Amino acid sequence: MPNGQVYSNEMVNIGRGVIYYVPPISNHATLENSVTNIGFGLEKESIDMALLQQEKPTSTENKTLCSINPATLEVIGEARIWTQEEVTEAIQKAKKAFYTWSRSPYSARTEYLRKAQTYIYNNMDAIAARISEENGKTLTEAVAAEVLPVVELMGYFIKNTQRLLEDEKLNLGHWEVFLGKKSSLHFQPLGVIGIISPWNYPFSIPMADIVMSLLVGNTVIVKPSEHTPLVGLLIEEIFKEAGLPDYVLTIATGDGSTGAALIQPGIEKILFTGSVRTGKTIMRNAAEYLIPVV
Repeated sequence: MPNGQVYSNEMVNIGRGVIYYVPPISNHATLENSVTNIGFGLEKESIDMALLQQEKPTSTENKTLCSINPATLEVIGEARIWTQEEVTEAIQKAKKAFYTWSRSPYSARTEYLRKAQTYIYNNMDAIAARISEENGKTLTEAVAAEVLPVVELMGYFIKNTQRLLEDEKLNLGHWEVFLGKKSSLHFQPLGVIGIISPWNYPFSIPMADIVMSLLVGNTVIVKPSEHTPLVGLLIEEIFKEAGLPDYVLTIATGDGSTGAALIQPGIEKILFTGSVRTGKTIMRNAAEYLIPVV
């Protein structure tokens, strides 16, 4: 592979029998060790995403990042990189929205989720096309592994969340008899939940976290992967179509700096899916503010 040149017949085996065709890319500094069989279930660092997507162009002037189709290496859209100040402002707005959202009847919250579920079902092809275009899944896999599971999950939690959140009586044993004490477990929403989601399942993983968080009365800020920001914005569009009140759900696109900005006072819990390395960094930073990380 002289001079860092990738020739048109180069292939990358990323495991599970999936072969990616790599068109010519010149002056690629990281190609010597890029052709890697990463197998199934390994983490993002195991494969050089720059090989499949080139180095992701970023406009520093406009503070935007470009989304690239991993099959064609074409730029398919842009998303802005949220700053520390913008994330902080979004957290404050989400806290204000939490006051109303958490006190709304469960039936009202489920109605918004039903509308979102219906929108997803009715626009399944368009949603799958966006996932395929930005993430690289085939249309069939996008439907089977991302869209349909979300529809099913939403139906389950719309139906069962209220029952799952019912008060639970706790048995105190002898203390209950001798001291006349009673104890029960009562579930309450936490507040603003921060979700940092991955590139490989950019729709189903964050949607699962969003649905469960919203139904129990939390407000949510999602930072999608920098490799799939347009799928994140699609999620925002879905809930806007469902009429979800402002700032109950916020999508904060950006790079690692945006994710780091999300870990600050005002966030009550972080839901993270991603690499071990990034997870350790998040846990270290969250520990400073005693923010639990799942």
